[in-house]
Amino acid sequence: MIYSFLDTTTVFSHPAYGQYIASGAGIGTATISMATDRSVQDVAADGNIMTSKVEGENGSMALAIQQTSGLHKWLLGLYNYLRSAPASEWNQLTVTLDAAVMGDQNQLNNCSLQKRADRVYQAQGQLLTWTILAESVSEA
Repeated sequence: MIYSFLDTTTVFSHPAYGQYIASGAGIGTATISMATDRSVQDVAADGNIMTSKVEGENGSMALAIQQTSGLHKWLLGLYNYLRSAPASEWNQLTVTLDAAVMGDQNQLNNCSLQKRADRVYQAQGQLLTWTILAESVSEA
């Protein structure tokens, strides 16, 4: 099997702000994480174990992107727009990451930006990390 990050396409869509399509350019890494532990164990005083199945599809995507990239500029613009937009628009971002070569497609729904990416200034350009929180993460 061949892997190429450049064959990965990520689409960011917000109904009021618009859409941005990133094809790997300017992105260092994209990490999708689930937030809810689906299995939890409780240990009683006598050592008896109770395992609970917990529902929850929420998660996050961490994007390490070049500070000069078009994606960083778009996310910064979205963040600034949402700061003054009605609260009902805050979690209306949808993100789809399609890694065609791997046969993976990840859908993140009802997303919001955790915070503005930290500002980094050095002699060399840096990767900035944007964290996107999702109410649901699914794989196709």
